[in-house]
Amino acid sequence: MIVTEPNCCSRFSPKGEETNSVAIASNESFSGWTKTFTEPRLCAAIVDRLTYGGNIIETGTESYRLAQTRAQANAATVAGKAAG
Repeated sequence: MIVTEPNCCSRFSPKGEETNSVAIASNESFSGWTKTFTEPRLCAAIVDRLTYGGNIIETGTESYRLAQTRAQANAATVAGKAAG
């Protein structure tokens, strides 16, 4: 979900938030979410809604998919330099 306007934040969390579960995974810490949600107040509101009464589990590990993507990008860069 990409949120681009402050008024749609209320749609981010349904009325039944106390009876439903939501799981969200991110490679970015909450402090880095301002890269995606560039409006500071909107970012704070989203983080507030997600964390209020919730459980946050930090694994402290890097995503396998992120590491694989970075390795592929590095390999492509090296191959491009070798060809050129």
